[in-house]
Amino acid sequence: MDMGLIARRYATVLLEFARDKGVIDQVYEDSRLVRCVLNDEPDAMKFFNSPLHKMSEKRALVAGTFTGKVTSEMLQFLNFLVEKERVGLAPQVLLVFESLVKKEKKVVTAVVTTATELSQDAQKGIIDQIDLKLRQSGVEVSAVEASFKSDPKIIGGIILQIDGRQADNSIASKLAEIERALRCRASVGREPHAFA
Repeated sequence: MDMGLIARRYATVLLEFARDKGVIDQVYEDSRLVRCVLNDEPDAMKFFNSPLHKMSEKRALVAGTFTGKVTSEMLQFLNFLVEKERVGLAPQVLLVFESLVKKEKKVVTAVVTTATELSQDAQKGIIDQIDLKLRQSGVEVSAVEASFKSDPKIIGGIILQIDGRQADNSIASKLAEIERALRCRASVGREPHAFA
Protein backbone atom coordinates (compact mmCIF):
# COMPACT_ATOMS: atom_id res chain seq x y z
CA MET A 1 0.00 0.00 0.00
CA ASP A 2 1.50 3.33 -1.11
CA MET A 3 1.27 5.65 1.93
CA GLY A 4 2.27 8.63 -0.21
CA LEU A 5 -0.70 8.03 -2.48
CA ILE A 6 -3.03 7.60 0.50
CA ALA A 7 -1.71 10.81 2.09
CA ARG A 8 -2.29 12.67 -1.18
CA ARG A 9 -5.85 11.35 -1.42
CA TYR A 10 -6.72 12.55 2.10
CA ALA A 11 -4.90 15.86 1.55
CA THR A 12 -7.01 16.43 -1.57
CA VAL A 13 -10.16 15.69 0.45
CA LEU A 14 -9.09 18.29 3.03
CA LEU A 15 -8.34 20.86 0.33
CA GLU A 16 -11.75 20.39 -1.30
CA PHE A 17 -13.48 20.48 2.10
CA ALA A 18 -11.66 23.70 3.10
CA ARG A 19 -12.39 25.26 -0.29
CA ASP A 20 -16.11 24.41 -0.01
CA LYS A 21 -16.22 25.99 3.45
CA GLY A 22 -14.20 29.04 2.31
CA VAL A 23 -11.53 28.51 4.99
CA ILE A 24 -8.43 27.42 3.07
CA ASP A 25 -6.17 30.02 4.71
CA GLN A 26 -7.36 29.19 8.23
CA VAL A 27 -7.08 25.43 7.68
CA TYR A 28 -3.60 25.95 6.19
CA GLU A 29 -2.51 27.70 9.40
CA ASP A 30 -4.19 24.95 11.46
CA SER A 31 -2.33 22.36 9.43
CA ARG A 32 1.04 23.84 10.30
CA LEU A 33 0.11 23.99 13.99
CA VAL A 34 -1.22 20.42 14.10
CA ARG A 35 1.87 19.08 12.30
CA CYS A 36 4.15 20.92 14.69
CA VAL A 37 2.32 19.53 17.74
CA LEU A 38 2.24 15.97 16.41
CA ASN A 39 5.88 16.04 15.36
CA ASP A 40 6.84 17.27 18.83
CA GLU A 41 4.75 14.58 20.57
CA PRO A 42 5.96 11.11 19.56
CA ASP A 43 3.88 9.58 22.37
CA ALA A 44 0.70 11.00 20.82
CA MET A 45 1.64 9.49 17.46
CA LYS A 46 2.27 6.09 19.11
CA PHE A 47 -1.14 6.39 20.76
CA PHE A 48 -2.84 7.22 17.44
CA ASN A 49 -1.06 4.38 15.65
CA SER A 50 -1.83 1.79 18.31
CA PRO A 51 -4.68 -0.63 17.59
CA LEU A 52 -5.01 -1.12 21.38
CA HIS A 53 -6.68 2.27 21.83
CA LYS A 54 -10.36 2.73 21.01
CA MET A 55 -11.60 5.21 18.47
CA SER A 56 -13.37 7.11 21.26
CA GLU A 57 -10.05 7.50 23.12
CA LYS A 58 -8.37 8.82 19.99
CA ARG A 59 -11.21 11.28 19.40
CA ALA A 60 -10.88 12.41 23.02
CA LEU A 61 -7.14 13.03 22.53
CA VAL A 62 -7.83 15.04 19.36
CA ALA A 63 -10.44 17.12 21.18
CA GLY A 64 -8.29 17.61 24.28
CA THR A 65 -5.25 18.62 22.28
CA PHE A 66 -6.77 20.81 19.57
CA THR A 67 -10.17 22.19 20.69
CA GLY A 68 -9.95 25.98 20.87
CA LYS A 69 -6.63 25.98 19.01
CA VAL A 70 -7.82 25.07 15.51
CA THR A 71 -10.95 25.62 13.43
CA SER A 72 -13.94 23.32 13.69
CA GLU A 73 -13.13 22.21 10.12
CA MET A 74 -9.70 20.97 11.16
CA LEU A 75 -11.17 19.18 14.19
CA GLN A 76 -13.75 17.60 11.92
CA PHE A 77 -11.04 16.45 9.51
CA LEU A 78 -8.87 15.00 12.30
CA ASN A 79 -11.89 13.05 13.58
CA PHE A 80 -12.52 11.88 10.02
CA LEU A 81 -8.93 10.52 9.98
CA VAL A 82 -9.59 8.80 13.33
CA GLU A 83 -12.73 7.14 11.93
CA LYS A 84 -10.86 5.99 8.81
CA GLU A 85 -8.01 4.72 11.04
CA ARG A 86 -5.59 7.06 9.27
CA VAL A 87 -4.88 9.56 12.03
CA GLY A 88 -1.34 8.17 12.29
CA LEU A 89 -0.79 9.55 8.78
CA ALA A 90 -1.92 13.05 9.82
CA PRO A 91 1.54 14.74 9.65
CA GLN A 92 2.15 13.35 6.15
CA VAL A 93 -1.39 14.20 4.99
CA LEU A 94 -1.09 17.74 6.31
CA LEU A 95 2.31 18.27 4.70
CA VAL A 96 0.87 17.24 1.32
CA PHE A 97 -2.17 19.48 1.94
CA GLU A 98 0.15 22.45 2.59
CA SER A 99 2.04 21.80 -0.64
CA LEU A 100 -1.25 21.60 -2.57
CA VAL A 101 -2.37 24.94 -1.10
CA LYS A 102 0.98 26.54 -1.95
CA LYS A 103 0.77 25.26 -5.51
CA GLU A 104 -2.78 26.53 -5.89
CA LYS A 105 -1.86 29.94 -4.45
CA LYS A 106 1.44 30.05 -6.40
CA VAL A 107 3.54 30.28 -3.23
CA VAL A 108 7.14 29.23 -3.76
CA THR A 109 9.00 27.58 -0.88
CA ALA A 110 12.72 28.29 -0.53
CA VAL A 111 15.34 27.06 1.92
CA VAL A 112 18.42 29.28 2.02
CA THR A 113 21.65 28.06 3.62
CA THR A 114 24.54 30.48 4.23
CA ALA A 115 27.77 30.20 6.18
CA THR A 116 26.62 32.70 8.81
CA GLU A 117 23.25 33.91 10.03
CA LEU A 118 21.77 36.73 7.99
CA SER A 119 20.15 39.92 9.21
CA GLN A 120 16.44 40.50 8.56
CA ASP A 121 17.35 43.01 5.85
CA ALA A 122 19.68 40.52 4.13
CA GLN A 123 16.98 37.81 4.31
CA LYS A 124 14.43 40.18 2.78
CA GLY A 125 16.92 41.06 0.02
CA ILE A 126 17.39 37.38 -0.85
CA ILE A 127 13.62 36.76 -0.86
CA ASP A 128 13.16 39.75 -3.17
CA GLN A 129 15.90 38.44 -5.50
CA ILE A 130 14.33 34.96 -5.61
CA ASP A 131 10.95 36.52 -6.40
CA LEU A 132 12.45 38.71 -9.14
CA LYS A 133 14.43 35.87 -10.78
CA LEU A 134 11.40 33.55 -10.77
CA ARG A 135 9.17 36.20 -12.34
CA GLN A 136 11.85 36.98 -14.96
CA SER A 137 11.98 33.29 -15.86
CA GLY A 138 8.21 33.24 -16.41
CA VAL A 139 7.16 31.54 -13.16
CA GLU A 140 3.92 32.89 -11.67
CA VAL A 141 4.61 33.74 -8.03
CA SER A 142 2.26 35.26 -5.48
CA ALA A 143 4.76 34.97 -2.62
CA VAL A 144 8.08 33.42 -1.64
CA GLU A 145 8.04 31.59 1.67
CA ALA A 146 11.66 31.22 2.76
CA SER A 147 13.40 29.66 5.71
CA PHE A 148 17.01 30.46 6.50
CA LYS A 149 19.68 28.39 8.14
CA SER A 150 23.40 28.71 8.63
CA ASP A 151 26.11 26.10 8.16
CA PRO A 152 29.73 27.20 8.62
CA LYS A 153 30.91 24.12 6.65
CA ILE A 154 29.87 25.76 3.38
CA ILE A 155 32.56 28.44 4.07
CA GLY A 156 30.74 31.12 2.05
CA GLY A 157 28.28 31.60 -0.75
CA ILE A 158 24.77 30.19 -0.68
CA ILE A 159 22.84 26.95 -1.12
CA LEU A 160 19.35 27.59 -2.40
CA GLN A 161 16.58 25.02 -2.48
CA ILE A 162 13.36 26.04 -4.25
CA ASP A 163 10.42 23.65 -4.17
CA GLY A 164 12.76 20.71 -3.71
CA ARG A 165 15.29 21.69 -6.42
CA GLN A 166 18.72 22.71 -5.19
CA ALA A 167 21.34 25.11 -6.51
CA ASP A 168 24.64 24.92 -4.63
CA ASN A 169 26.74 28.04 -5.08
CA SER A 170 28.76 27.60 -1.90
CA ILE A 171 32.52 27.95 -1.68
CA ALA A 172 32.73 24.40 -0.30
CA SER A 173 31.02 22.99 -3.41
CA LYS A 174 33.25 25.08 -5.71
CA LEU A 175 36.34 23.74 -3.91
CA ALA A 176 35.00 20.19 -4.27
CA GLU A 177 34.52 20.79 -8.02
CA ILE A 178 38.10 22.01 -8.33
CA GLU A 179 39.34 18.98 -6.38
CA ARG A 180 37.38 16.59 -8.65
CA ALA A 181 38.76 18.34 -11.75
CA LEU A 182 42.32 18.07 -10.43
CA ARG A 183 41.86 14.38 -9.63
CA CYS A 184 40.45 13.79 -13.10
CA ARG A 185 43.40 15.57 -14.74
CA ALA A 186 45.85 13.65 -12.55
CA SER A 187 44.28 10.32 -13.54
CA VAL A 188 44.25 11.27 -17.25
CA GLY A 189 47.94 12.18 -17.04
CA ARG A 190 48.94 8.72 -15.74
CA GLU A 191 50.85 6.22 -17.81
CA PRO A 192 48.62 3.80 -19.82
CA HIS A 193 49.70 0.83 -17.66
CA ALA A 194 48.12 2.53 -14.64
CA PHE A 195 44.67 1.59 -16.02
CA ALA A 196 45.56 -2.05 -16.52
